[in-house]
Amino acid sequence: MRVELKWVGAEKMLGDLETFRKTAVPYAMKAYVNDAAFAARKTWQEMTRSSMKLRSSWTERSIQVDKAKNLKDPTSVVGSVADYMADQESGAVIRKTGKHGEPIPAAAPGARKFRNRTPARNQLRAITLVNVPKVGGIRQKRNAVAISKASAAGGGVVFLDLRKNKGLYRITGTKRDIRIRKIWDLSKSSVRIPSNPMLERTIERLEPMLPAMAEEAVLKQLRRHRICGY
Repeated sequence: MRVELKWVGAEKMLGDLETFRKTAVPYAMKAYVNDAAFAARKTWQEMTRSSMKLRSSWTERSIQVDKAKNLKDPTSVVGSVADYMADQESGAVIRKTGKHGEPIPAAAPGARKFRNRTPARNQLRAITLVNVPKVGGIRQKRNAVAISKASAAGGGVVFLDLRKNKGLYRITGTKRDIRIRKIWDLSKSSVRIPSNPMLERTIERLEPMLPAMAEEAVLKQLRRHRICGY
């Protein structure tokens, strides 16, 4: 008595395994690293919105992805083209290199707004005396002239030397209702940037999600090529 055993479908299985090795795995790896990089970018951008005072969309847009293109060694890179993001990550001390202090962005629009409601004849004098000690002299005159010219021109940005509050100010309004808002502070000779490791927190948040992302990338290729019944 004899029993014969035959493996049916061996050729198809071998073909599926060859497709899996040559095609499915490389494309799955490339898709995985790219998906992970874009997920990191999205999370990092969310970190910037929640932990930084953004004056424009540039900081978010500076976070970019260089996608993997090579199947043999797929590598994708996520990073920021803005130099100051490195200072945010590890912290830094920046010292002035010119005559005036290190530029610091002022508060968000509307957060620092000085609105003077005094009579028009005392308008410019009141503005300078609010911010400058009552010593008179060239500094006050220059400030008053700068504000007056900007107001007469319909608004503009001027440099005001208000002793402890040197900087660039935006002037808007008319003589009866002049508005002054600081947009850049130039009064500090050095600025300490505390460490704000957003990229580090991004990686920590993303790490638990990576195994599922890799599995999904492989399954997608198995279904695409109908390998082993998928």
